Amino acid sequence: MGLSKMEKVRLLGHKESREGVVQELQRLGIMQVTDLRESWKDSPYEQFLTREDTKDEDLEKKRLQLGYGLDYLDGFQKRSLAESFLPAKVSLSQKGFLDILHNFDYQRVCQTCQKLEGSLKGLESERQSLLREEKELTPWRCLALPLEEIRETRETKVVPGMVPARLCKEMEGKLAEVSSEVSLEVVKETKTLKYCLLVYHKSHDEKISSILKEVKFIPVSLPLLEGRPEEILKNIPGRLLQIEKEKDVLRGKSRELLKERPKLAAVYDHLANLRERKHIQNFFAETRQTFLLTGWLRRKDSPDFEKVMREKFPQVAITRIEPGEGENPPVALENRRLIKPFEVVTNLYGFPHHRELDPTPFLSPFFFIFFGLCLTDAGYGLVLMLLSWLGWRKIKGGAKFFQLLFLGGVSTFIAGALTGGWFGIEPGKLPSFLHPLNSIVLFNPLTQPMVFFKLSLALGFIQVCFGTGIKFVRNIKERAWADAIFVEGSWLTIFLGILLLVLGKDILGGNGAVLGKWLFIGGSFSRVVLSGLVRKQKAVGMGLGLVLLLDGLKNLLGNVLSYSRLMALGMATGVIAMVVNIVALLARQMVPFVGWIAMILVLIGGHLFNIAINTLGSFVHSSRLQFVEFFPYFFEGGGEPFEPFRVQNEYVRVENE
Repeated sequence: MGLSKMEKVRLLGHKESREGVVQELQRLGIMQVTDLRESWKDSPYEQFLTREDTKDEDLEKKRLQLGYGLDYLDGFQKRSLAESFLPAKVSLSQKGFLDILHNFDYQRVCQTCQKLEGSLKGLESERQSLLREEKELTPWRCLALPLEEIRETRETKVVPGMVPARLCKEMEGKLAEVSSEVSLEVVKETKTLKYCLLVYHKSHDEKISSILKEVKFIPVSLPLLEGRPEEILKNIPGRLLQIEKEKDVLRGKSRELLKERPKLAAVYDHLANLRERKHIQNFFAETRQTFLLTGWLRRKDSPDFEKVMREKFPQVAITRIEPGEGENPPVALENRRLIKPFEVVTNLYGFPHHRELDPTPFLSPFFFIFFGLCLTDAGYGLVLMLLSWLGWRKIKGGAKFFQLLFLGGVSTFIAGALTGGWFGIEPGKLPSFLHPLNSIVLFNPLTQPMVFFKLSLALGFIQVCFGTGIKFVRNIKERAWADAIFVEGSWLTIFLGILLLVLGKDILGGNGAVLGKWLFIGGSFSRVVLSGLVRKQKAVGMGLGLVLLLDGLKNLLGNVLSYSRLMALGMATGVIAMVVNIVALLARQMVPFVGWIAMILVLIGGHLFNIAINTLGSFVHSSRLQFVEFFPYFFEGGGEPFEPFRVQNEYVRVENE
């Protein structure tokens, strides 16, 4: 199918219809509104642009409040691993959705969330404070004085602290020399430290400070509490336990609020869409009485769009207009159902330019084959098909991706069956009822790696030729005859010559290699000489042609060799699967009594890990071969995706929306 044909339209109407038109455009979801602030800037029409952003501060405040409530409740919601990456949306009927908007008191729920979170944070802060006090007071547990008495007075200074055990005697001696009024009490001793309480008259502060510095005395600040450390420490565990009980109660109340979360989500999505309606109006132009907007439609949607808008807003004029100078239409991919999942790969690279071909139909068969060759295990293919089917059905929002993985599972099953891969079990050791499967095995990658290697290179060569052929056809359609004949045509001749040089004897006998040699020479001559002669500067053209020929041959060799990664990944999958089986058998033999359980756990865990890591590798490397080796031959990209103004719900799905 390729790219959708696009049309640009203009809507002009009275301001009384403005809100209704915007709401209908969002409901239809088939028109991409263009920003007139960009196209009319520095033009005579600039005076008609919207001067101030259309905002609603109260609306934004409510949306942020709802977002806060949703984020808070998310912390208490249990989700599967898959849902943590692709959260499932809540399905609501149109009636249920409207009932929530009209009757649900979301502010009460949000305020309750704020109170609960505030209480939880307060309790957690108290818990951290108690743990800190417990840590600080534990060394001073034997201190007889209450903490409130360990304070400075006008005459005396009280200094709790630590001193290295080896220097304590030295400190005592030096303090005794200063004055007999100095009191030093050792509260606790460890192998390396002594915790001391030092009391002395302030008149000796300068001398004592000097001594403390010499003996590496470290002053300690005790918590500003009342009572003896022993009594305080006895009370802390009880209070910590009480805090946990109080937090459990608050968490329970928070979990009870989870039943209100779908309603919060519905109101949030509604307000988010209202905000988008306000924001899109900044793209309009206006006078005192009228408004004007422009946008893009897919040509196939245009008749229905005009019919609906004229029925609901007969006073709004709809006209088709030509794009402005240098303005390119957005790009919408339009492929058949079987090809559509492969749009995921195209979108990762970028959208084609509006004058280009959609590469999706061309990459899809290659990606399908490459994915299967990277896994090459029929058992893994069945598991991947099952898991992707479950994800497709259970997790909304990632349908294309799961469909692509399902097709990858089909490809893996086929490739595995043709190479004898069944969960890493050697073909000769398969159960008897599966022995007929050995009859369809074409080769074993582990015992015949060169067959796999040649197959990978052959597929790479075919794809490179195919990419050049696409560019050849495109140049003919664009009437770029010189490039078609003397560039792409020359390369196709060179490729055919290389093919016959390698396989000519097998295909045509002894004359095949000779024909291949002359095709290679003829194609090279055309690429260098003939392509140069059709240019204005013939000598420069021929020199450039020679450089591009050599560079192209070098790239051809590098690109084709790059496809050997198919063999490497395919063999790695099989080897890891075999290792998992070996380890599982060892676990059964080495673990007494529960060996069978250990074996089953190793088999399930090992094979699931192998499937996960190699499925990722298959997707990444199959995509890379398209992006790096295939696309450069014919695809430029750089198109802007078609993004119609539509209802975009982050959390809920409304039926008949």
